Parts: sequence; C-alpha cells; structure tokens
Amino acid sequence: MDHDITPGEAETVSRDREMLEQYIQHYSGKIYGFILFKIKDREYADDIFQDTVVRMVRAFRDGNYRETGRFDAWGIQIARNLITDHIRKQARNKTTDCFESVETSALADDRDAGEWQSLEEERKMIVDRLVKGLSPEQREVLTMRIYEGLSFKEISVKQQVSVNTALGRMRYALINLRKMAAEYGDMAWANL
Repeated sequence: MDHDITPGEAETVSRDREMLEQYIQHYSGKIYGFILFKIKDREYADDIFQDTVVRMVRAFRDGNYRETGRFDAWGIQIARNLITDHIRKQARNKTTDCFESVETSALADDRDAGEWQSLEEERKMIVDRLVKGLSPEQREVLTMRIYEGLSFKEISVKQQVSVNTALGRMRYALINLRKMAAEYGDMAWANL
C-alpha cells in the first residue's frame, strides 16, 4: 500500500473496515514514531497512539474524514492535538501540585496535628505573600483559574480580554511565582 487516500476513497474506506485497518497499519509506524519523538515516554506514547487510532476510526465511521491531504498527515495532526492536550493537562497538574507540595510533605513526615496545622498556616502565608507579589491582572487570572476553576474562555469574558491574553497572564503569573519562590528560598516552590 504505497498511496494515499484519493478523493472518493474515504467513503469506501469508511464502509470497508479491512481497508481502513490496512491504512492505519500502513501508517502506524510513522504516526507512533512522531508521538514517541514528541513525548519521549513510551507509556504515554502508547496511550496517545491508541487514542489517535480511536479518533481516526470514529472519524471514518461518522463520516468526518475530510479528503484534504495525505492520510498520514491527518493522523499526525490528530496525534499532535492529543499531545497538546496531554502537555496542557501535565501543566495544570504541576500548578495544582505546587500549592499542595508543602501539605503533602507534612503528611508524609507523619507530624502531629499541631505541627501539621502550623505548617499549613505557614504554607498559606507563603502562598499569599507570593500571589500578592503578582500584578493585579496576573493575580486575578491565577485566582480565577486555580481557586475558582474557571476556564480561560470564562476568564477572558470576565476580564474582557482575548483568550490568548488570559493564557499569557497565567503563564507570566506562574513564571513570576517561580522566580519569587526561588528568591524566597523555598526550594519546593522553585521546582514547580
């Protein structure tokens, strides 16, 4: 199988499961290689590849495949979107983890309740101090995103700015928090 899907073949492929499997099998090495190159973690690459194939099959089944280019490029674009989603999810988890890192270490050390409460209060003071050091726009985006759980679209509406501006403010807020934490000397915060 050395050719791409030609106009008109998409309809045939969507009905012909065996042919679809042949196309996916033919291009799977290229698509998987792309994913592994970007992710560099075989376990996540396997998951993303599986999700990519599932999305491709669903698109064909539902008649959503558009004959705009090469089949492998289409599969790689689906994989690229899933990789972007994966990276964003990791970034959100890191952001959440940074606000829980002191609490987690306190629990892991098996400290008594009074000492843990003292550490929790200290953590809150540090977080408050660092967040107060942000610009008002960055502080507002950070608060809405982390504490209120709003999407960037909702934040952009509330702040009357574009989604990209809200994303940029969040990015700079996190960068500035890392810098301030490093200056503050708390290495757990500097490793966000």
